[in-house]
Amino acid sequence: MSGESASTASRTRRFALASLAAACLAGLTLPADARAPDGVSPGRSCKTTYIASHMQKANKLDRARQKARGNWEYQAWRKFGGKYDDWKKAQLAQYGCSKKGKHHFCIAEAYPCSQIEEVEG
Repeated sequence: MSGESASTASRTRRFALASLAAACLAGLTLPADARAPDGVSPGRSCKTTYIASHMQKANKLDRARQKARGNWEYQAWRKFGGKYDDWKKAQLAQYGCSKKGKHHFCIAEAYPCSQIEEVEG
């Protein structure tokens, strides 16, 4: 792994850990099982695995976020399937972005969630 790649991976891990620490310090409860915490997301089922996209590069910030979100959706789909790959349903979703020169670099992180399907009896 090149020095720059190792540095980027290290920054990504530090960002994920800092995000988790900030959530804990803020008094937010993270899902302890496959359901979202009470009062946070009624009607949704969430996974307890935090998914982070790969670092995405673009000339514009919006495009870097869009690419990071798309990669997050791919990572969630690969791990949990199509029911959990929608960024709009994700819990504690956030971006981590930086700028170096004329390029923006972003990652997207969140807990994947899906709508709970109601069963008619």
